[in-house]
Amino acid sequence: MDQYAQPHIIPFPKKMSFKDNETVNISEFSVKCSEKKFKDMYERPLRLLERQKAKKLFLVNNDRIIEEGYKLNISSEKITVEASSEKGFFYCLQTLLQLKNGDKIPVTDIDDYPSLKMRGIHLNFDNVRNMGYREAHNLILMLAKFKINTILIEYGDRFPYKKHPLVVSSNTLSKAEIRKLISLARENYIEVIPLLQSFGHLDYVLDVHKYQYLNEGEKEGGRQLCPSNLDSLKLFVELAEEIIEIHPDIRYFHIGGDETRYLGYCPVCKERAKSIGKGGLYIEHINKVCRWIKKQGLIPILWDDMLCTFPETVQKLEKGSIIMYWDYWATEDSTPLLLARSYETNRGVVYDRRWQNEWAKEITGLEKENTLKFGRFMNLEKELEPEYKSKFLPYLGDKFPKYIKAFPYLKFYKDSGFEVIGAPLLDHLFADTYDWKWLLSVQRPVRNIFAFTKRCIEEGALGIVGTSWRNYPVEVIYHGIITTAQFSWAGG
Repeated sequence: MDQYAQPHIIPFPKKMSFKDNETVNISEFSVKCSEKKFKDMYERPLRLLERQKAKKLFLVNNDRIIEEGYKLNISSEKITVEASSEKGFFYCLQTLLQLKNGDKIPVTDIDDYPSLKMRGIHLNFDNVRNMGYREAHNLILMLAKFKINTILIEYGDRFPYKKHPLVVSSNTLSKAEIRKLISLARENYIEVIPLLQSFGHLDYVLDVHKYQYLNEGEKEGGRQLCPSNLDSLKLFVELAEEIIEIHPDIRYFHIGGDETRYLGYCPVCKERAKSIGKGGLYIEHINKVCRWIKKQGLIPILWDDMLCTFPETVQKLEKGSIIMYWDYWATEDSTPLLLARSYETNRGVVYDRRWQNEWAKEITGLEKENTLKFGRFMNLEKELEPEYKSKFLPYLGDKFPKYIKAFPYLKFYKDSGFEVIGAPLLDHLFADTYDWKWLLSVQRPVRNIFAFTKRCIEEGALGIVGTSWRNYPVEVIYHGIITTAQFSWAGG
């Protein structure tokens, strides 16, 4: 079949072959299947007629195919779909719907399966304020079309808490709307993971006068729970209980835990940090939260940056927790940029100072733009702390300090005994709202998603969840969603 005439499926199937310009009429087939639920799955969307016809679409159970994989063979006389689960049949249906041109579908042979188990998107009601129920509903249908199987829902103050109504915003979702979204996701084989911050990023709570006594360091300390105050855990538990109640059959619960930059500010924490360190304050509170989540029969997930900032905490982290590793800057397998986390020195994204002079002509395009816009230069060999190098140098690659092996902490967390989920960027975080060049350009997030997904596959990560943080119209992240779907399913 001519390359311009053949359908282009997203995500691309692993193996696909077409017979030149030959098509069949799908309306001439009826479904043949021993289980009615599979039959209904195909008959409704394809609008097949009820009367029996000579040509059949056979749904065949094949236990040798992995859970979400499928095989599809379309010939002039029959169509055969093989899968081992409802998910496999459902994803084959999504492929068939993309193959359809009216009633015509091409004669083809497809063998398809995902590269990563978890292929997800961050549904961020907390930051994306202009996203309501209808936008989220449409987004879930879009995710199903492209074989996304996970949504990480962050409600913030847009969850209708009953026990703590003072933290609820005026544009909250209703419980009925949330239940509808959860039901829609389940119907489309999308797993829901709720996210409730347990430590930092709780402005919507700690700005309320009633809860200000829980704020670490009061006004000077930012909006962060004090880990030495027993009411901090109590508050999290009471909020989490309401979220868990409305989310039946969930497996995971994301507890946040990122960017807790104000550890040790209050007098009590400051004194305790003298003996256990700031990392000790962090991991003590996080482990209390993780243990409570596990008592609910759920698996805790947390952001990785504070574990990376205090790497001695990784071995102390509650076993069975999952680390979600975010990095929004690397766009190649080897990159000049190193995300060397340290809130003590406010270091962040750095690169070797020789890129400013002797290596300057070797960097072009997107990498040059990223380095100049986001990086800080330093002598990586001399200025990185011995503690950092002792933990992470083996993971930075054999081209250090000139180039860094992208996403080096993937293997570090895996070697420490934890499952890891990669978290790339769906949109242009840090782009000025009025800088159309950055806002509308898709190059940086697309390259970040591609590079991160590739490394997750290489290191055997659990999966990938594309994240979104800015209050743009939700359509701004569509390119990122499709890119996440493409590479997490099809691989490189």
